Amino acid sequence: TLAAERPNAIERIHRAGERGILVSLGHTDATIDELLAGVDAGARMVTHLYNAMSPFEHRAPGAAGGALIEDRLTVGLIADGIHCHPAAVRLAVRAKGADRIALVSDMMPAAGIARPATTSLAVRQCVSTTRPPGWTTARSPVRS
Repeated sequence: TLAAERPNAIERIHRAGERGILVSLGHTDATIDELLAGVDAGARMVTHLYNAMSPFEHRAPGAAGGALIEDRLTVGLIADGIHCHPAAVRLAVRAKGADRIALVSDMMPAAGIARPATTSLAVRQCVSTTRPPGWTTARSPVRS
């Protein structure tokens, strides 16, 4: 995962693609044009749509808007009702189709620990999610 707006990102995306490496765009403040330049260079995925990226706004569609309209992209989506609203999930399904969405989790080592244990990451499990202290989004615990 890399941010398309960072220095040398387009060149790195192109070189990675030449080596058969799948590049995912994310953790980005890219404009829609910067994101689409990354796609033109060879990126084919977006890391957790809506999260840690420039948002969709009607005058500045941002990375989220570019991810939704670009048919060459598959989007990772955390559909847990916390990382994004259920309506945002429905919008993504309508825009991308089920074949262009990869359901993902932000699971981390704290997932599934007995409450109120604390991990080395200072994360405390809360009901069915884990949150670093002071964070508003949660990670989705997946139990095996």
